[in-house]
Amino acid sequence: MFCIVLLYGVEVCPLRKSHIESLQFAVNGCFMKIFDTKCKETVYECVDVFGCFAVSNIVKQRKSKFLHKFVLLKKGADLYDQFVSVAERELAAL
Repeated sequence: MFCIVLLYGVEVCPLRKSHIESLQFAVNGCFMKIFDTKCKETVYECVDVFGCFAVSNIVKQRKSKFLHKFVLLKKGADLYDQFVSVAERELAAL
């Protein structure tokens, strides 16, 4: 549940590395509270066992899916075409 709220809409936001690290810190903090631990190794093990991916991977995955859908729309308007070219460049960079 917490991941859904934290990561809502990140696919359309330009995120810096520091933003992604802050989101990962929040996810790790949630696991620390859930399992009542302060040991990072325990948190990493719990994250792995429960199949939670790193925030950076989730953001890349969601952004890629969003850009693929956006490029496929192909509306034909000049402004839209400019956005599609930007989306295609970002997709290639992923």
